[in-house]
Amino acid sequence: MLYTFLRYILSPIARGLFRLQVIGGEYLPPTGGVILAANHVSLVDPLFLGLTVPRKLNFMAKEELFFNRLFGWLLRKLNAFPVSRNRLSPSTVKRALDLLSQGQVLLLFPEGTRGDGKNLQEPKPGIALIADRSGSPVIPAYHQGTANVMPRGVARIRPHPVTVCFGEPLKFPRDLRVKGVRDAYREFGVLVMERIAALKASLSERSSH
Repeated sequence: MLYTFLRYILSPIARGLFRLQVIGGEYLPPTGGVILAANHVSLVDPLFLGLTVPRKLNFMAKEELFFNRLFGWLLRKLNAFPVSRNRLSPSTVKRALDLLSQGQVLLLFPEGTRGDGKNLQEPKPGIALIADRSGSPVIPAYHQGTANVMPRGVARIRPHPVTVCFGEPLKFPRDLRVKGVRDAYREFGVLVMERIAALKASLSERSSH
């Protein structure tokens, strides 16, 4: 209820104040479990991604954010659940797989932590593990502008244009298994980041014209 209410209130604000634009929205499946794999640069990333996806978004947030009882309550109301930055626990994986099996949308940040907004980081194995075990399609996403809306270390929001790009879905290739789980997960994670990098390059080229 709170999620739907806030999206109703914030959507026109995002379009007006932040000139929120969406590219590639047709790649988002209308139904079924799907993993949204996006770059991560700001605490407001889930907010803007949630405003561009017509379906409700579930996402992981670092467990430290839940230590404050009020903020933790709010995060849970917005479909967030805690994850350790050091390891992907079995309970976290189970929660992710349960959501996907229920036909929901799960937002993951393959890099695992926020970057500098300029360079993409190496992927963690979690994205491949969940894609493999769930069989759900992965939609690569690249967003630009959130690093200016709320830069790292800054506690207030600043008006700045935000654009979100979605790419074609991909699935974990079963033939990667012959390479061993560790190598297979590493290769798939790299593939996901390459797709995100391609969206970044496409958006840069689009902006230069």
